[in-house]
Amino acid sequence: MPGGQASSNAPSRAFANTGDHAEPDKTIMQNWGNTGSQGVFVDSQPPKRSFFSPIVLAGIAVVLLFGFGVVGLGGAWMLGLFKSTPPRPPVNGNVNPTPSPGDPPVPSMTPDMVSIPGGTFNMGRNDGPREIEKPAHPVTVDSFMMDRTEVTNEEFQAFVRDTGYKTIPEHWVNGKPANGTEKVPVRYVNIDDVNAFIAWRSKRDGVTYRLPTEQEWEYAARNGSKSNLFPWGDRYDSKCAVLEEPSKEPKPVGSRTCPNDFGIVDLIGNVFEWTSSKPEVYPGNRSGSLKEMPEPYFMIRGGSYFQKPSGPQPISATYRIDIPASRRSVELGFRLVRSN
Repeated sequence: MPGGQASSNAPSRAFANTGDHAEPDKTIMQNWGNTGSQGVFVDSQPPKRSFFSPIVLAGIAVVLLFGFGVVGLGGAWMLGLFKSTPPRPPVNGNVNPTPSPGDPPVPSMTPDMVSIPGGTFNMGRNDGPREIEKPAHPVTVDSFMMDRTEVTNEEFQAFVRDTGYKTIPEHWVNGKPANGTEKVPVRYVNIDDVNAFIAWRSKRDGVTYRLPTEQEWEYAARNGSKSNLFPWGDRYDSKCAVLEEPSKEPKPVGSRTCPNDFGIVDLIGNVFEWTSSKPEVYPGNRSGSLKEMPEPYFMIRGGSYFQKPSGPQPISATYRIDIPASRRSVELGFRLVRSN
């Protein structure tokens, strides 16, 4: 079954022959003076015109009303009813935070994936020096899509920035890849790191990514049913892979490689690549065996810039080795696939 890890209840095995918040209200008091008593005189003399004629009384009333109005307005002003209040920002506002000047934006990247049609091929080889690669045997693979390149420091940095992931690759400087290494394959990643990255990228893109199985990886590296020993053919070509690199450093993805028939690069060399497959002895191999291990092991493929194309451990599309799931190595990276 493609992708995924075996149940944690299953025994962990490895090849026996490998190791590696208001201001208070204000109150205003007002005292109005007593206007005194007014007498009514009855006299035989013609009555005198009272000072308090209706016109005068009306005038007094107007003055009093005006006074009340002025006092009322003054009180309202003192209470702050006419003060303008600046609008408050929304509690759950949609205002975007301003990025820090020294914090560059995370690049927006769309994975470059290649579609690989399914088919049957001969996995393994009969003529190599390593028993773990024997024998050649037919395997059928369903169609799938594979990253054109290995996952780079640049994409892994986007994952770290987006998720706050705490485990940073050992060779990064101040929590970032060194200048000039953005396009180099990410390294020092173990299975937990890879699975965290897979969950992030799958959620971001709305699809399900995973590591390739051993069978899928080799099928791609051998050009499907052509079963070539290398992605570019059956003979090693030094210009086609970052192997035995004098600088002892990997190269930017795709900078020195010959693609396979589907256009995938760096399947051989640059960095080893994790697969989702647990160790197993090929059917028909009578000399290989598995032993119980205290932690899960997984198969890795492709070789790295350290390895040689010849000698007792020659790197080719059939080269395979098992390592602990917790291993972080200067030589070890990954690429992803997804089912069609």
